[in-house]
Amino acid sequence: MANYFFDTSALVKLYHREDGSEKVEEIFNESNGLILISEIGTIEIHSTLVKKVRIKELSKDKIDKALQSFYDDCVSGRIQIVPMEPNYYQKAIVWLINFGIKYNLRTLDAIQLSVASAISKRRELTYFVCADPVLCHIAQIAGLEVIDPAIK
Repeated sequence: MANYFFDTSALVKLYHREDGSEKVEEIFNESNGLILISEIGTIEIHSTLVKKVRIKELSKDKIDKALQSFYDDCVSGRIQIVPMEPNYYQKAIVWLINFGIKYNLRTLDAIQLSVASAISKRRELTYFVCADPVLCHIAQIAGLEVIDPAIK
């Protein structure tokens, strides 16, 4: 049984059709393992979808439906939210110090990586699912097995 941690860049593909949506849907439909996101990912999914409305990629009506589907997946337990712990923020600082300059690692991505790395050690995380090439690369350096749903 495989367990998956989803970065928001991949998770949004479940609620808005774009490159990689088919792979994300396949993982969700075929996996009987855990689908995990960070608590901060719940904020990021809102931000990402709101941005899509702002740039006119998505209508307000569609964002409401997408968010309702997201909430339904969380309430049903299909998506499990990993609560934030203080050590995640401390580790994110380490990731930023080590990878921020060379790879342009961003704050929220460092936090996502910190959470995925920590649960990888605790729960035998199988895959880190991410559609951000920079974050995918750094996650691989960190020893995580990465799936980029946008790559065929």
